Amino acid sequence: MRIQPRAVMALLLASLSMMSVSIHADDWTMLGRDNTRNGVSTEVNPPSFWKVVDTTEGDQRLLARNQFSRNIKWKVQLGSNTDSDPVVANGLVWIGTNNTPLNKLGQLDKAVLMCLRETDGELVYKYESDRMPLRIHDAPYGSMASTPLVEGDRLWFMTNRYRVMCLDLGPLRRGVGDPTEVWNKDMIQEFDVFPRTSYMNFHQWSSVALYKDWIYAITGNGVGEDYETVPKPDAPSLVCLEKQTGNLIWQDSSPGKNILFGQWSSPVVVEVKGRGQVIAAQGDGWVRSFDARSGELIWQIDMNRKTSKWQRSGRNNRGYFLATPVFHDNRVYVAIGQVWEDHFIENGRLCCIDATKVGDISTELAVDSINRLIPHRRVQAVDTSKGERAIANVNSGLLWEFAEGVQTDRTMSSSMSRVAIQNGLLIAANMDGFLHCLDAKTGQKYWTYESDGAYFGSPLIVDDKIYMANEERVDIFRLSGNPDLAMYAGRPIASNEMGIRSGSTSPVFANGVLYVSNRSNLFAIVSHQPRIDDGEIPVDPLSVETKGKGPDAPFVPTPQDVVREMLKFASLTQEDVVYDLGSGDGRIVIAAAKEYGCQAVGYEIDSELVAISKTKVQENGVQNLVKIESRDMFSADLSQATVITVFLYPRLLEKLMPQFRSLRPGTRIVSHHFSIPGVRPDKEAAVSSKDSFDVHKIMLWTIPFKD
Repeated sequence: MRIQPRAVMALLLASLSMMSVSIHADDWTMLGRDNTRNGVSTEVNPPSFWKVVDTTEGDQRLLARNQFSRNIKWKVQLGSNTDSDPVVANGLVWIGTNNTPLNKLGQLDKAVLMCLRETDGELVYKYESDRMPLRIHDAPYGSMASTPLVEGDRLWFMTNRYRVMCLDLGPLRRGVGDPTEVWNKDMIQEFDVFPRTSYMNFHQWSSVALYKDWIYAITGNGVGEDYETVPKPDAPSLVCLEKQTGNLIWQDSSPGKNILFGQWSSPVVVEVKGRGQVIAAQGDGWVRSFDARSGELIWQIDMNRKTSKWQRSGRNNRGYFLATPVFHDNRVYVAIGQVWEDHFIENGRLCCIDATKVGDISTELAVDSINRLIPHRRVQAVDTSKGERAIANVNSGLLWEFAEGVQTDRTMSSSMSRVAIQNGLLIAANMDGFLHCLDAKTGQKYWTYESDGAYFGSPLIVDDKIYMANEERVDIFRLSGNPDLAMYAGRPIASNEMGIRSGSTSPVFANGVLYVSNRSNLFAIVSHQPRIDDGEIPVDPLSVETKGKGPDAPFVPTPQDVVREMLKFASLTQEDVVYDLGSGDGRIVIAAAKEYGCQAVGYEIDSELVAISKTKVQENGVQNLVKIESRDMFSADLSQATVITVFLYPRLLEKLMPQFRSLRPGTRIVSHHFSIPGVRPDKEAAVSSKDSFDVHKIMLWTIPFKD
C-alpha cells in the first residue's frame, strides 16, 4: 500500500482554501451525511431531469457544453468498479474506486481513493492501495469501498487491506503538496482479524464513525475458505480508536464463533438520554449497542427468529447484515440481508428498535425443555426435536417489523440499503428492486414500487423528493404517504438513465449539486430550466419508459486457468456449440474457439463489454468461429447450444430455469462458483487458480436435470 505522488500546482489548488464551502470545527461529512446515517438533505431545489451522454474519449470537462447533454456540470471517469458513496467537503469530492478503467483490465490492479475538485471535477490527488494476495480477503478489481469521513483537515477511511487510515489534508487544501499520513492501524496485524470479502465484492465495506475523540470501525472478521468455520473467533468485530493517534481504546468480539459469513455494515454513534451509544449490526445477525466511552454492552437484539436456520447453500431464512442502521428519534432502523454468493435468503426483515432499552431486547428468547435460557448459537437457536422452544421476551425492544408473515402482501426480501426518514415517512429498498414507503412510527405500508432493476444503493431525500438508483437509472418520487395520489406517491415523477454499467452507490446532494456514479463514472448534476423541445422532459412524467436494459450483475472476470478447467470439465469437442451467458470480455468463447476449434456465442447486454469482446475476438483471430451478440439472455434462443457456461447469481440462474429445461437432452451446463437453485449437479470440482491465488468451485449439469 502506498500514497501515489501527484504533482499539485499551487495555482490550481490555492483556491480551495478560499472556497465558501467549509466544515465547521464540530461538523463532519461521511456516509449518510452525519452520524445518524440518515440520507436526508436540508438543501432545496435539487435537479429532477438530466441527460447523460456516454463519452469515453476527450476532455470530460467539456461535457457540460455538449449539445446532447443536459444539466451535467462535469463528468469524471473512474475505474471499472465503484461502490463508495461520494463525500463532499471543503471544496473537494472524495470517492473510492479502482485504478482499472474497463478498457484496460490487463493493467496492475489496485484499489483507489480519488480526490476531485468540486468546481470542475479535476483530479487533484489519489491514494492507491495494492491488492491483498488472497481473493477471500480482497476480490480482484474491487472498489475502495469504504466511504471516507472528513472533519476539518482530517480524513479517515478503511482500505481494501483492512487498515484504518488517518490523513492530514492541510497541505492539499493549502495547495502546497499531497495529504500526509497521520497514522494507520493494520487490523490484520494488530488485532489478528481474518477479514472476509464477498466473492463478488460489489457492496460498500464498513465506513468509520466519529464521536468526540474516538473513531469506530467494524473489522470485517469472518468465515474461512470452508464458508463455515470462523478462523479467528476471539478477534474483535468492533474497535474504538483514539482519533488523533489511532491507539486502541476498547474492542468487542461479541459475535465470536457465531459469525455467519462476513461483516460489512457501518457503525452508528449517537447520544441517547445523554449517553453515547455505538450501534453495530454484526455478523452473527445481532444488533448491539455499546457505551461509546467504555465499550460496555447496553442492549442487543437478535434480528433472526429463534426458529430460523442457517445453511451454506440454498435458501435461508437466517441472515446477517449488508445494510447500515439508521438512527432517528431514539429509534434504530435496519434490515437483514445476504450477498448473492453461496446462499440465498428466503425472507428479509426490516425492524424498528427502541434504543432507550437495556439488556437482551430480542423479540423472543430461546429456552430448553425446563425453561432455562439457551446460549447464543450459530446455525439454529432452538431445536424443537429436543424440546427447545422460543418464548416471548417481556423486555422486547422491537417496536415494529416489516417482514413476511407479519404483513400479508409482498414485503421485505434481502436488503443492503440504509433507510431514509423524513416527515414521518420511511423509505426502504430491497435488493430485488422493491421500494417501500412506510410510516416511521408504526410500520404501516403506504405504497410499494416495483423497479425492473436491483437496488444496491440507498435512498436520498431532498426537498420532498426521493432519489433512488437502480442498475440502470435514477428514479425520482414525491415524498408522500398517500397512495391514492398517483402523481405524488408510488410512481416515479421522473426517470433519468445513467448510461452503461450503472452501479451500487447512493446519490448525494451537496451545495446545489447532485452527485451520482455508475460503476465507471461520477456525474455532477445541476438544476436549471429544462428544455421540453429537446425531448428532455416526457410529456407525461408518470409514463416514462426505460430504453434498453442494463447489466443484471457486475462484471467480475473468471481467471483464465479457471476458464480452461470449465471447458475441460464439460468434455468439450470440436463438434460442440458453446453459449456463454453474460459473456463479459469474451474470454470463455474465445478460449473455446482457440483451444477446441468449436463454434461459440457470447450473449452480453453491456454495450461497452460487447465492444471490448469483439475487439478481442479479432485480435485472437477467431472471428469465423465466435459471435458476440448484444442482447438480453433471458429472451435468447438457446436451442442450438450443446454447452452453456455461466457465472451468474443464483437468482439469475433461477430465472433462466425455463430456458434450461427446454434445452436438448445431453446439453451440458457449467457454472463457475454459483449453484443452480433446486437442482443437484452431476459433478463438481475445486480449482486452485494460479491467476487469482484462490480456490474456485465449478459445477456441471446435464439436461434433463436431476431434481
